[in-house]
Order: sequence, then C-alpha cells, then structure tokens
Amino acid sequence: MNGTITPEQEAEVNDFISRLMSFEERAELKQRLDTLHLRKIDLADEILVLNQDGYIGESTRREIDYAASLGKPVRFWYACPVCGSRYHPLEECDGPCDVDEIQE
Repeated sequence: MNGTITPEQEAEVNDFISRLMSFEERAELKQRLDTLHLRKIDLADEILVLNQDGYIGESTRREIDYAASLGKPVRFWYACPVCGSRYHPLEECDGPCDVDEIQE
C-alpha cells in the first residue's frame, strides 16, 4: 500500500462517518479541526504544503493565506514525476531524479 486513498475508499469512509455523525456534528468537527490547524500554524516557523496531485482545496488555501498573513514562509513540494513518493521543492527540481537515490 502506498498511502494513497482512492475515490472509492474516500466515499466509503465518508459514508461510514455520515452514518455515525449527524450533519451538524460533522460540520462542528470540521470547524474544530480547521481551528486546530490554524493554532498549529501559530506555533510553526513555516508551513510546507505537500501537493501530490496539483490540487489545493478550500481549507488548505485558507491555511496558506493565514500563514502568509502572519508573515510565515509557505513552501510547496510536489510529487516527483519519477518516483511519485518522494517530494522535491519545485524551485529546486531541474530534471529527473537520480534513480539510484530513489531505490530504498
């Protein structure tokens, strides 16, 4: 297993959670988790966005904007097109990874 959740698995988890919690409870939990993430940003020196699929959702965008408003550095790392599991800062990636380095 590579740690990637398929859309089908995500739908199963969401369905399971929706059977355990009411809409109001889920909304309250999301709000509490969003607030927790902002408090973690308060404590951080910088934030690092691991962006595997090129998508930044609403919550992540809000966290990025919040960190920037505090003057905290925000760095973005993207999945390596060669190995798919290691991350490289986009500004430092100038070609394919060293395949020997990828072997674990």
